[in-house]
Amino acid sequence: MFLRRRIGSLTFCQMRRIYNRYCSTTASDVVNTTKVARTNSLGIQMLSQKLYDQLFPNQEQPIDNEMSTVRSIDNVREHLKKFGLGNDNNETLDDTEFNLPSLEGKNLDEHFRNIADKQCQPYKDLIKTLTLPKILPQQPKQWSYIGGWTKYLEDGKTEQCTFPDAHVMVFDVETLVCYGNFPVMAVALSPTHWYSWCSSRLINEEFRLKHDVELDDLIPLEPENNIDQVKLVIGHHVAFDRTFIKQQYQLMGSAMRFLDTMSLHIMCSGFTHTQRSQYQAFEKLSSLIDNDHDGDIDREQQLLDIMLQVSKEKQMKYRNKIEKEPNLQWKSESGLNNLVAVHKLYCKPEKPLNKDMQKIFIEGTIDDVRENFQKLMTYCGNDVKATCEVIKILYPMFVERFDHPVTLSGMLEMSTMFLPINQNWNHFIREADVTFENIESDMQHILMQIANETCKYAMKDAYRSDPWLWDLDWSTQNIRFSKSKTKKKTKSSSNSDAQISTSLGHEQSIFKGAENCWPTKITNNSDDSEIRISANVQRILDTHLTLLKIQPHMPGYPAWYRDLCAKMPKVSDLNQNDVEIDENVWQPGPQSISTKLRVVPKLLKLTWQGYPVHYNSKHGWGYLVPGKNEFNQEANIEKEKFIEEKEQSSTSTCQFPYKAFEEICKVTVPVITNEEVTQESKLIDMQISNLIEQICPTHQGNGPYDDVNIPGCWFFKIPHKDGNEKNVGNPLARSFGSKIADGTLQSYQSTAAAVLLQWSKMLSYWQNNEKRIKSQMPIWIKENDLPDHVAKLTKSDNQIGIILPRVVVAGTVTRRAVEPTWLTASNAQTDRIGSELKAMVQAPPGYCFVGADVDSQELWIASILADAQYAGMHGSTAFGWMNLQGKKKDGTDLHSKVANLVFNYGRIYGAGRRFAEKLLMQFNHSLSSKDAKEKARIMYENTKGIKDQTTGLWENGSESEMFNKLEQIAKLEKPVTPVLGCQISRALEPRTVSEEYMTSRINWVVQSSAVDYLHLMLVCMKWLTDKYRACLALQIANLFTRAMFAYKLNMNDLPASVAFFSSVDIDQCLRKEPLMDCKTPSNPLGLQASYGIPPGQALTIGDVLEHTNGSLEESQEDISIESKQEKTAVEI
Repeated sequence: MFLRRRIGSLTFCQMRRIYNRYCSTTASDVVNTTKVARTNSLGIQMLSQKLYDQLFPNQEQPIDNEMSTVRSIDNVREHLKKFGLGNDNNETLDDTEFNLPSLEGKNLDEHFRNIADKQCQPYKDLIKTLTLPKILPQQPKQWSYIGGWTKYLEDGKTEQCTFPDAHVMVFDVETLVCYGNFPVMAVALSPTHWYSWCSSRLINEEFRLKHDVELDDLIPLEPENNIDQVKLVIGHHVAFDRTFIKQQYQLMGSAMRFLDTMSLHIMCSGFTHTQRSQYQAFEKLSSLIDNDHDGDIDREQQLLDIMLQVSKEKQMKYRNKIEKEPNLQWKSESGLNNLVAVHKLYCKPEKPLNKDMQKIFIEGTIDDVRENFQKLMTYCGNDVKATCEVIKILYPMFVERFDHPVTLSGMLEMSTMFLPINQNWNHFIREADVTFENIESDMQHILMQIANETCKYAMKDAYRSDPWLWDLDWSTQNIRFSKSKTKKKTKSSSNSDAQISTSLGHEQSIFKGAENCWPTKITNNSDDSEIRISANVQRILDTHLTLLKIQPHMPGYPAWYRDLCAKMPKVSDLNQNDVEIDENVWQPGPQSISTKLRVVPKLLKLTWQGYPVHYNSKHGWGYLVPGKNEFNQEANIEKEKFIEEKEQSSTSTCQFPYKAFEEICKVTVPVITNEEVTQESKLIDMQISNLIEQICPTHQGNGPYDDVNIPGCWFFKIPHKDGNEKNVGNPLARSFGSKIADGTLQSYQSTAAAVLLQWSKMLSYWQNNEKRIKSQMPIWIKENDLPDHVAKLTKSDNQIGIILPRVVVAGTVTRRAVEPTWLTASNAQTDRIGSELKAMVQAPPGYCFVGADVDSQELWIASILADAQYAGMHGSTAFGWMNLQGKKKDGTDLHSKVANLVFNYGRIYGAGRRFAEKLLMQFNHSLSSKDAKEKARIMYENTKGIKDQTTGLWENGSESEMFNKLEQIAKLEKPVTPVLGCQISRALEPRTVSEEYMTSRINWVVQSSAVDYLHLMLVCMKWLTDKYRACLALQIANLFTRAMFAYKLNMNDLPASVAFFSSVDIDQCLRKEPLMDCKTPSNPLGLQASYGIPPGQALTIGDVLEHTNGSLEESQEDISIESKQEKTAVEI
């Protein structure tokens, strides 16, 4: 999630001043190291006294008495000692002391309520004018076919306007898919009037390139450069409509905000992914039942049956419970996210919205739109009317369930996200395309070469002795000949050559192939016998007369190879004057080959731990281990018989080459030491008396699977990243990159697999994201539309553009924002083409990004909940202490104790032991399922603990109190987040789901609290950056936000270690670290060399206070430095 926002009132020099004064500012007395640091009863350092007094004023409870009466200090120390924690060797941090902005209230909660109310009250007033129970204006029956905006008056008349003069409106835009990103028409509804907009391209029949979108093509919705006029736009998925509003592409921003009815619906009534699939099954059956007139049908039972059909096997417990006591209420209080479903849920119309006309926008042309203009405008107007009806019902529900003003204010701020770009955006796409095409071409060339060389195994049936190639389809097809015809003999043998020459004629084809021809010139007039064609050669050339017109595809080549080759075009389809075939039409060779094909692992002769891989239609990719029948005399006889039959076989059916397989395994399988051999022999001796086929005494892995009938071999499945029950569909998938790197998966006597997989990894990011990246809608701003201070700093050959990400501000039931490209973009990686995507978001001249990374946000939230639950003291639980005081060098931090970050996040999100088992087997492919279960059991007993069957509470684990608190919240009659009091979706309330979906509800507590954190940060930043400097403001916002969490949990203090960001970054682009040069295959020289972007800078709280003298207000010295810098910047 972006924590960067537009700082409209800050100039370039105000933002850069901190950056440029880094080495020149004299140290000020803002970091105090002389006083004794404040600590709590566990020795954990807390805020300095000065900051404490400002954040928690008039607190009666002194720090030494913050302990709850439930737990004594001795109990807490004993609890920590049990997990090897709680030592007194705590690192002392410098006390940070400076003046904070005064609280606008008696405490932190009042402060945030007051500042959020000030920010969002104007917008709340606008919403009220639209949601009042009054009659809306009547929808026009005839729409104006005029370019631009038309206002519809009460008397039925219309008037042209530059933009709607309303301050609040419901808005909807329609685009034509075949027309690209251009808006075609739009409709707006205010409390008093309807408005419609038509594109000039629609009216004037203009023609321009599909992707050539300019600022003037967009929809004006407010006055130019009017940044202070408060306006509110409401829509369903309004982020999409926002991308077509002209004024949203201003660098200075505006006071216009957007409210999304889809987000409000998801927050109030959204459901989980599992519920979604079940709900869709309900709806499907409902439509069938509505058309069935048999009154004896039990509707609920049929709905249940359909739901169970689409449910996964792991939900069978839910089936047993719901059949005994059905609780399907959540189905009636939720719905899908589309407008039709949302309108049906809240407004309950007699007939659902008609979406038939939508097909024209998806499949039709601009002429279709002109022909059906009135119907399409009415369709758009109906959507606007439906959205207005939804907001009237949904907004009061939202206010009731999310009554803290910070939530609404934070959502309104998030609705204005934008991404500045420049000419480097197009350069980035070109470089990524070229690099991708080059590597893809090289990769295919190597694969084609391997396939061509493998064809040689057809000679003397060499493939029969190859453990990889033996079961490929080596069948061939022959050239087809007609019955031979006897040619009449000539009168004189001496004249035969001349007659043959005459019959052929001059410059005729002498040989026609199966599907093409090779013309050759023949000279018959010469008396030179060496030039004339001999009778023997002629007889050979004449064989073309016996070829059938229709020939098989690539006769003589094996079937697996033919499948990789495209068929040659027919001669009739070619121009007879062309000797060569166009490369774009056809190219010879296995052009269709790629690492995704099933034949490729066999051609590469892949091995897993030294054992040849094998594909089974039931179990997917696995590998074969020799020696299955070595301890079974009867099986040995069958094995010898099998080998003998193989050697004597003269049929085309190929048998497994066991002897060659054994010889290869002797070379490829890692050598076992004498000690290991002795131990293995003992194991075999112990098992030999009662040996069964399902046990392999010489190898441990995912198997063996005895239903794979290859005599003499055990079949083991290659471990899948999602668990042993899953089949591996392609061992060359990118998830196996680490296995190729460590040698587990490699190519026999070749490095081709490693090279190909490395290249495949390079291609993967661009392959998966290219369409989404190229579908972005950059709007390039002309020089005369830029602010003066930006235009002065912009070079003549540079471009400034803006992309508006289509972010759903609450796109999941946990209220997290959703966007398919930018919110999921990875950081730059050296082996991923195009992964420098985020770094292409670059600040325009005169601006920079100021941002910070919230370290382990969810883990801290979960730990403070645990501390508040256990003893009301920071660090009183093992989980809380590890987060606050744990050190990697001592092995006391959370990740060292549990060994993996994924485990930690997975547990607090409600993942169970099965998740841990899969992860363990993914990290260690040699781990058996039994061992993984045991390790997962021990890990969960040490962390989550063991549930007391009497009390239902978790006990004796380092995280038991945390899980007890999360489950306590999740089981409330109305679960709410502990800080802002936001309610869970109606579809997950206990009254609608009973005890089900507990994992999703626990996940909601943590992730929804993280959204509270973000909203608090945004509200605080807006409050501060109206007049203060951004770096210090960001640190203060974090301090206030964390203090708010502590205050709401009745812990009126805050540990110093989490009070501030570890650093605040000042940079010219978006990247994970300001010093990252973002080198990738498509950007091998890095950002500085290729794009001229210098490294950024990271400032700690001490650095920021030193550079700003600990004050948020600008001093006269700052102003004078700013004016000097402004002059320098203008000259540059």
